Amino acid sequence: MVGRYIYKSDSKAWLFITLFLLFMSFTSINLYSQESQENSFFDNVSNHLKKGNWLFSAEYSINMSLTDYSSSTTSSGFRGIAKFILPVNDRFNYGLGAFFGFGSLTGIDLALRNDPRGFPDQFNTSIQYFGAGIELNYKVNSNIYPYLFFSLTELYFQPKDVFGNLLPNNAMGSLIYTPHALEPGIEIGARYFITDYLAVNTSLTYYFFPNDYLDDLKKAASNDKYASINIGLSYAPFQKGSGFKDSDSDGIEDVKDACPGTPEDVKVDNFGCPVDTDNDGVPDYLDKCPETLPRVKVDLDGCPLDSDKDEVPDYLDKCPNTLSGLKVDSAGCPLDYDKDGVPDYLDKCPDTPPGSNVDSTGCAAKIDSSKTKEVPEKDNENVRIIPPSELKSVVLYTDTYFGPDKEKLLPKAYTLLDILANTMKAYPESKWNISGYTDSTGTDNKNLALSKKAAQTVADYLIGKGVNPGMLEVVGYGEKNPVFSNDFPEGRALNRRVEIKYMPGK
Repeated sequence: MVGRYIYKSDSKAWLFITLFLLFMSFTSINLYSQESQENSFFDNVSNHLKKGNWLFSAEYSINMSLTDYSSSTTSSGFRGIAKFILPVNDRFNYGLGAFFGFGSLTGIDLALRNDPRGFPDQFNTSIQYFGAGIELNYKVNSNIYPYLFFSLTELYFQPKDVFGNLLPNNAMGSLIYTPHALEPGIEIGARYFITDYLAVNTSLTYYFFPNDYLDDLKKAASNDKYASINIGLSYAPFQKGSGFKDSDSDGIEDVKDACPGTPEDVKVDNFGCPVDTDNDGVPDYLDKCPETLPRVKVDLDGCPLDSDKDEVPDYLDKCPNTLSGLKVDSAGCPLDYDKDGVPDYLDKCPDTPPGSNVDSTGCAAKIDSSKTKEVPEKDNENVRIIPPSELKSVVLYTDTYFGPDKEKLLPKAYTLLDILANTMKAYPESKWNISGYTDSTGTDNKNLALSKKAAQTVADYLIGKGVNPGMLEVVGYGEKNPVFSNDFPEGRALNRRVEIKYMPGK
């Protein structure tokens, strides 16, 4: 054969690597969602990189080859390992490791006796290797740590017969194959700490060899492989021991404590930082609302934000900009005792009978049957004017103020927009932005069109009230710029909105 042998890819090896990456990604996301704080988790990890445990191991290996030779015999090997273990939470730990080793692999196949090609019935391959990998271990208790170790190893091999002679293909050198290969491996094992510093460990390692020449013989369809049983001792020089110092008495050694100075009797995590059960960034011992829902913004006391101080938290508040001092309902909107769409603080007729047709002051309106438009052509003179600097912005939630097609406003929107229209006409030089938004359901194009339609409906109403169109900038943003999470119905309802904002300086 002329030229170098090109390794045949091992489909099982690539499958293993793919599954490993998927597994590690899922584990990282799961641990993050369950154990970490939104921001402080990564701060703690970065602080903890210099505070993890070093682990040094020396092991004896019993090697078994799985090659084209029909029978595998056992042979010996040795390896040394250095790992850096980084705590993730109270149970799981990640580790990065590097290792080297040497030994041999052997095999017997009596069918090869007197083989005309020169292959003997026994082979012996010396091996030397080094590599690196990542470990995931689980803390059963303070003594027992089962683990998985995923590695990539650079292996050097040299197939010979029992007399030390190179086997036929090996003797031809690079014309057939290169006597080294990068191979993936998987290891399952466990450590048992017999003292604070010393552990006994045992493991089984399986290597996926990338070609079929570990025994120098290419016969079967599958590539060569080998495995080893490893037994040894591990030494952890920085484990808790006689030199253990814990200045804040939280059970975490000072050299590993990412939050030194924790108050006495405060429960801490594996980094020595106060536990935050609801992951809102406020530790439990300071949290006055310890069961806040995920992703809800909180104040310094760990309670959901209430920007307008109406005692309805922002994530539930459908009227988040309520004027100070107004009484509100459970949705955070100004009370409307007679349910006529005009809030009590603007209602001059607060006892209007149910179903009455009212004007913007909440009083019975005179109906002109000759007019079919949904809004009166003439402004109500009793609607007060609020300066733009005070009004700043108005938010109309589409579920509350719009009809199903978003092309029609409901009567309860008239009062707010009448106030806004009077303000705009009283300040003809002012500029206003009308932005429409949707939640994340539906396609991007559909959401964009729907948000623009809702914003234009508001603009048309204001223009119909006499507002100069040149004062208005109408934009649809679709599902962009959500004010809350789209993961549950309450958040999606708050994201479906039209915002009218005063633009000072324009």
